[in-house]
Amino acid sequence: MLTKNTIKVSEAFAKDLVTANIKLDFLNATALQELCLSVQRYNGPISISSDEGVIDQIQTMSGGNYVIGANGEKSYAMSSHDAIMEDYTNKLSTLVTGHIKYAKTVVNVAVKELHESIISALDNYKEKQPEDFFNVHYYKLPSVFRSPLIDTELSQYKEITNNVKDVFNTNTLTEGFDVSTYLLTDNVDYDTYIKSWLDEIGPSVILNYIVNEQQEYAMDIPTLLNYNLANYLFYRNLSIRTDLNLNNTMLQLRVKAANNRNIHAANLYQTVEQYEKTIRNKQLLTTNSATNVSIIIGNTKNYDLYVYEESFNELAESGCGIEALFGFIAKTNNYDITTTKLIDGKDYYTNIWLNVRSAYSVTISNTKLITFKTIINNLFFSQLDAAGEEEKEVINSMSDYNTIVKGMYDAYIKTIDLDTADNIDELCLYLVANVRFYYSNAYYILSNMNKLLKINDKMTPEEAGLYSIIEYLVDFFIKQINIVKE
Repeated sequence: MLTKNTIKVSEAFAKDLVTANIKLDFLNATALQELCLSVQRYNGPISISSDEGVIDQIQTMSGGNYVIGANGEKSYAMSSHDAIMEDYTNKLSTLVTGHIKYAKTVVNVAVKELHESIISALDNYKEKQPEDFFNVHYYKLPSVFRSPLIDTELSQYKEITNNVKDVFNTNTLTEGFDVSTYLLTDNVDYDTYIKSWLDEIGPSVILNYIVNEQQEYAMDIPTLLNYNLANYLFYRNLSIRTDLNLNNTMLQLRVKAANNRNIHAANLYQTVEQYEKTIRNKQLLTTNSATNVSIIIGNTKNYDLYVYEESFNELAESGCGIEALFGFIAKTNNYDITTTKLIDGKDYYTNIWLNVRSAYSVTISNTKLITFKTIINNLFFSQLDAAGEEEKEVINSMSDYNTIVKGMYDAYIKTIDLDTADNIDELCLYLVANVRFYYSNAYYILSNMNKLLKINDKMTPEEAGLYSIIEYLVDFFIKQINIVKE
């Protein structure tokens, strides 16, 4: 039977309903109807008066009888209400236990999997910033080009005007050839500089300059310096040594090697002078710098800028940042810029770059949401495709499952904005529990648990689960009530 405390809990609420002229009745074919009809002498909606005896009356109506057995023993004979309550208690207990277990062990696991996948995808996704389009390389002149080798030895070749080089069968030199043995001079002072340069440039690059035909006209000053020095040192050795067979007679070898040595020596000396003149003129970029840039979303290309370090140092000392250089390039698509010009136009070119960044940022904001939705879409449906056999069995039993899920997903995804990215937990819970597992009660249980845990940080997940189930059951019975306004 109903206890007095159970009935008394609803007393204040019942009186409020009376005051408001509201009666509550059950809906047909419901558990509440069955419970109400099981109360003895039930004749329609219960009217609660101010009579204090109503509690006793209701208790009596719901209770069974005590009977005396043949041997005089007293026992309780359950009422219909008792029997139905016991039956529903067992059934609901089993049902609720199943709901909680399913929500925790199946649905919540899938929620966490989607959450981890999205976080991982977002961590790996890096929005390309305007500065990321540039790869800035600072060129520092190797010390060999200001060593005695240049001033003392190469100066004797500076007047040579012949530029017709002799052809050698150098393509027989392979990666196994130790090019360094044909670069050193046996002059300790020279070789110290040469070894440092060789370590910086690398033997494979130097061998490529010697073995393969080069387009000198397309080279910038730093490349020409390395190219001519490599060939000068190689042919310098070749003109006096006899241990390398390139299919020439000894006389041919010495004459041809000396000719090529002279040409590269003259070119190297002139290139060194050209470099010094470039620095005196405060030129900032080499001619090989990629300045025809396009700073737009979707452009995966990067642009290599080769900056003379000696010139750039002046920018740093004047407080002119690299942003001014980016602004100049974005404005002109040109490499021809001096430190003097850039410093004088520092504010102008810096503002240009700020405008480029601002416009780019607006575009990023517009595409970021699309990217975010694309990530969610790919991960949600790929996870759904990888569902376990039990879930697939349930899905296959519902002919309209895919249509319903797609409709619910599309409706929800339209509501997503960039602020949603700050609440991945809620997004994943909704998509998995309320969309993917829409046929279960998992979203009701898990979302209420989350709400309770946020309200009370001292509450355990177990307690939150209990309260969530209580609310679920209350909701279950509220839906079976018909409100009658008198």
